[in-house]
Amino acid sequence: MLYGAGERKRFRQEVFVALAAELWFLGSGLVGFFRGVGVVHVLVIGTTINISTRVLLAGVMTRRYGLAGLVAATGIGWEWWDTSAGIGQS
Repeated sequence: MLYGAGERKRFRQEVFVALAAELWFLGSGLVGFFRGVGVVHVLVIGTTINISTRVLLAGVMTRRYGLAGLVAATGIGWEWWDTSAGIGQS
């Protein structure tokens, strides 16, 4: 099956959104874990890092990449949270 340029671009965007959703899932799982074990300070620090990163990157990346930039900023924010939470507990 041959795809046109618009269909290939849409497919790449859908794959990108699917990968970002994996990061959101991992971040949500960590929030549930830390909440369950009662380590609230990690959640406060992680949420501050996550939201700050997402807002800053969304402002920059959305202008250039549109909706894909917003999705990337959200995924990067979650990944930054995942990394900082993991390092903070090791």
